[in-house]
Amino acid sequence: MAERAKPLRGSEESSELILSSHRKQCSLLSGVLERMDAKHLSNVGVVVGIMVGAVSDSCRSLLLLAEHRKFRDCLVVARTIYLSIVNICFICARGEVAARRAARHAHQKAYRDLQRRDLRINDKKMTIKWTGSVDLDQSPELKAAVNEFTGSKGREVRSWTAENVQKQLEAIDKKYGEDVSMLLLFGLTQFRHSSEVVHGTLFGALWALGTFVPNPEGRETAEIEIEHVRSGLFLTLLIVNCCVVSLIRVLEKDAFANGPSLQAGSQSRAILNELLERVEFGQSHMSSAWYAKYTG
Repeated sequence: MAERAKPLRGSEESSELILSSHRKQCSLLSGVLERMDAKHLSNVGVVVGIMVGAVSDSCRSLLLLAEHRKFRDCLVVARTIYLSIVNICFICARGEVAARRAARHAHQKAYRDLQRRDLRINDKKMTIKWTGSVDLDQSPELKAAVNEFTGSKGREVRSWTAENVQKQLEAIDKKYGEDVSMLLLFGLTQFRHSSEVVHGTLFGALWALGTFVPNPEGRETAEIEIEHVRSGLFLTLLIVNCCVVSLIRVLEKDAFANGPSLQAGSQSRAILNELLERVEFGQSHMSSAWYAKYTG
């Protein structure tokens, strides 16, 4: 009896498989989050634990959008998940110095939100301001944080860290190696397109519809769009799947006070590996062998 062929990436069956895989990762991540109570966490873990909760919540949102084939909006949520996971892994890689800086950035950012802001269009102005007040002199830690994130010209330094995504990935690679960093690097394959969608450009809208897919065979536009959305959703969820594997690996190493205690890393890898074994990737820009190398 002939062996049943694997479903091709972008097919309806592959879509169901990737959705099933994502549901399992969501459930696993929720379980990890439940274990992240303060008494078990390192100082770094206390900071990133809040961010892990945000990632878990966004993964659920991504599932809802993917189930309804909302590819364009999936790109936006997936980008948020990706950047959150990179930030978490970077904080863990740099340790308490980065965790404390992230906390100071959040503290002073909350204070700045209460201050007067003038929004302008030509000669028109809108002012937003909290009616209360905060005395910085009564809070030296907050005052120091505000000064830390104020540039030489008196303007707010908006980013919490000087390192861009590329530099953050390099730091993660040095600490955790390619088993973590290469799965995160995979996320950059969709970064350019998700940026166009986030910024609401014409290219982003057209690309999400599959308008620029090469069509030498002259296929119907509707057929191309369906295939593009399925394939794009598969890739988007696969990227998030890979990033969750890296996230749990890092949390196991550095988020807990007494060393690894999650016992979830192997489960997360197994979920991803099962998916890779059941789907044919076809003419993908990255082969299933590549995925297997960094997820096995």
